[in-house]
Parts: sequence; C-alpha cells; structure tokens
Amino acid sequence: MRRVSMGLTFMALCSLAISAAQVKADDKADINAVYGKVTAAMKAKDIKALMATGTPDFTMKDMSGKVHNAKEATEMMGSQFKVMTSVEDVKMTPKSYDIKGKTATVMADFIMKVTMPGPDNKPHKFSSIGLTKDTFVKTPKGWMLKGTEAVKESTLMDGKPMNAAAPPPSSAAPVLKKK
Repeated sequence: MRRVSMGLTFMALCSLAISAAQVKADDKADINAVYGKVTAAMKAKDIKALMATGTPDFTMKDMSGKVHNAKEATEMMGSQFKVMTSVEDVKMTPKSYDIKGKTATVMADFIMKVTMPGPDNKPHKFSSIGLTKDTFVKTPKGWMLKGTEAVKESTLMDGKPMNAAAPPPSSAAPVLKKK
C-alpha cells in the first residue's frame, strides 16, 4: 500500500510540475504577444496603441536614471513619433523571463531604426540598440507592461556613434545618450 501511495504522490508532483511549466510557457507566449503589439505600435507611430500595452501607472526609466510616469512617457514618445519621417525597423527580443505568479521581469534586447532630422535639421538614419528590463503584471485584461528601464543603449546617426554633447534633433525629442 505504501508503494502505491508513494507512486501516486510522485505522479501528482510530476503532474503539478508539468502544469506549472505549461503555465509559464503560456505566460511567455502572452508576454511575447505584448512585445508584438509594442513593436507594431512603434512601427505605425501609434502612441495610443503603444500606451494601451501598459498599466495606468506605467513608468519608464531612461538611461540618465530619470523615471517618467505614463503621461510623461506618452508626451515624450508622441513628440518623438512626430519628428520621425519613417520607422524602418523595430525589434524586441526577450532574453530571459522571471515569472512569479502575476508579475514578470523580462530582459529584452531591442533595436529601432528610424529616419528623422539630426542636429543639423537634415534627415538622418538613426539606430538605437540596447537592453531593457521590463516589468509586467497579469491583469484581468492579460499581461501588461508596468514599467520599462533602459539598462544599456547606444545610438548611431548614419552608422556613427552619436556625440553625446550634440544638441538633440528637436527640443521635444532628446537623443538618448550612450552609457
């Protein structure tokens, strides 16, 4: 009888482990879908769709360490979208997931290539590459971005590193500094 009981306990534990792994796999797929929505919104320069992926208390921490609330992030991204003449590419690639219940921290590589006026007000090709630390929460609407933090970023203009001392392309769209 004891062997049967231990066998049933082992099978139950295996079943729970498989179930937990399935939940995490589903969560990863759902989080990846949010990244898909973010990249589509950025390619379309659609600030409303972009901010719809975040919680009302969304925050964005830039490379200088300044934290922007949802309203400030909306204004900043909206201003940047307005000066971009085109968005050639946006990719966000999750590298690691730490999912604990209804919260998740994801480290993601990103690349964004756009055309917009440079410090000389002429059109230039800009590309930003880096790493973000993104915090997600699971809500009744599904996984949503609660915050994003720039961990590493470098920006190129026409394939060359940006001069951090150069003035930004517009007063509303600051050039992000290389750290």
